[in-house]
Amino acid sequence: MDLNQSIEHLGLAGNVPGLTEAIIRSDQTIAQMRQDLAIARDAGAMDVVAFGSLARREYTQASDIDYLVLVDTTPDNAAAPRELLELVKSSLCKEADATGSLSKDPGTSGLFGKSVGIFDIINQVGLLGDTNFTHTARMEVLQESVSLLNTELHTKILRRTIGRYISLFDVPADRPPRFLLNDMVRYWRQITVDYQAKAPAGTDEPKAVLRYLKLLITRKNLAASSILPLLVPRDNTVPWDVYLEKLYELPPLARLATVTEHAPGDVKDAVRTVFRVIDLFVQRTDDAEKRRKFQSIAWDARKSDASFMELKDAADELQRAFESIFLDWEDAAGNTRRCLLL
Repeated sequence: MDLNQSIEHLGLAGNVPGLTEAIIRSDQTIAQMRQDLAIARDAGAMDVVAFGSLARREYTQASDIDYLVLVDTTPDNAAAPRELLELVKSSLCKEADATGSLSKDPGTSGLFGKSVGIFDIINQVGLLGDTNFTHTARMEVLQESVSLLNTELHTKILRRTIGRYISLFDVPADRPPRFLLNDMVRYWRQITVDYQAKAPAGTDEPKAVLRYLKLLITRKNLAASSILPLLVPRDNTVPWDVYLEKLYELPPLARLATVTEHAPGDVKDAVRTVFRVIDLFVQRTDDAEKRRKFQSIAWDARKSDASFMELKDAADELQRAFESIFLDWEDAAGNTRRCLLL
């Protein structure tokens, strides 16, 4: 199911207006950027891949656009990756003007907004060669990515990345692929550790409150909706690579709805809670003025601010919903305890 079909399936049509509007804006932005980038020369071995809210279809006029130019093989024109980057930047300026934003450039982490070869991202799994960057890029490609230029290459990269995890070791049809599962859990822990590493110096920064809420809501949903498909019942006659490729082509929320499509009613209620919480977060952060209000909240005074507490309470609901899905759904609980506790 795509995200619109997921909303219909859960009976939420008309009840998640922020998310519905974000889907429309995301699809329009993806289409416009694909049109802008279609004029790229010598781009056969490259793709522009967007991550974050645009890939999740939760994009708003206040969102940045994180992206990488992924290079499969060295192009004959050595300047092609740089030229493609300039084309992307031009498209982002156009999008910023259209939304009245100062910039749509990636954040300041330094992970995005550049060209990289895909070999190290796919093949450097674990050990010293698997840096914070290669691990992040690999997980982002799997969990939340959308092609803006070469969809065929994007599918190839996704397939090869999945294959890296399930081809080295025999993965029984009825058992979770632990290599992939452990790397996804590692990514969630990396996100939380990186957040804490910023916290001592960052709690007085303007983005501290919003960064915290993103961690508890959108980042947590990304992790949970990416890990759950590895634990729940599936058609064991379908090879793991085929099953995973279809699921990880979907945005996280659609992935969550798809793997719980035939779950008991209480599980679907929990999934509806997840959708509603994401919808609320989108509504409360969908323009620059709303985000400035969160930036004005002093960290030490956050618990006395109604806007913060509304989203913090929603984040607590999200946590309880995922606890219910992972631990109370009998079909998922066994693998959750077996594979995630130790």
